[in-house]
Amino acid sequence: MIRPLLSAALFAAILVCLGCGSDNSTGSHPGTPVSVRQLDYGCQGQLDSVAFRTGSAWLNGYAFDGDTLTLDIHFDANCCPAFVESALLYEHAIAIEAADTLFGCRCMCDYDNEFLVPWSTPGQVAVSFKSTAPEHDPALICSFDTLLTLE
Repeated sequence: MIRPLLSAALFAAILVCLGCGSDNSTGSHPGTPVSVRQLDYGCQGQLDSVAFRTGSAWLNGYAFDGDTLTLDIHFDANCCPAFVESALLYEHAIAIEAADTLFGCRCMCDYDNEFLVPWSTPGQVAVSFKSTAPEHDPALICSFDTLLTLE
């Protein structure tokens, strides 16, 4: 429970710092919803028969081609998911959520999927990711925040 709160606090601090000294402060403007595409490569690890666990997430790597930011993300989710991806874009930040709307089995699995985000601004960008199961408690399965430098 503490880990997701710390991640959210870190991401909020990054957003505030990136917005300082700018007339277009990220903190004063709501995020712009955009369509993000997830390339789901399926379960990449061993199945865990625990019906629900709080797992882990991290960034395996990324690529930036000037139009699209591709994020290779490791995260935990149900082994029979129905993912719905969403993203909010800010001036210097991206918030991505992979919501499992099915949560169809009584097992968890590791995923290494790519998320393609429309992004054309080089420089520093704060990235926040969370995997959720909206119909289950606790809703947050795993999350991470990181800061990237895009060239």
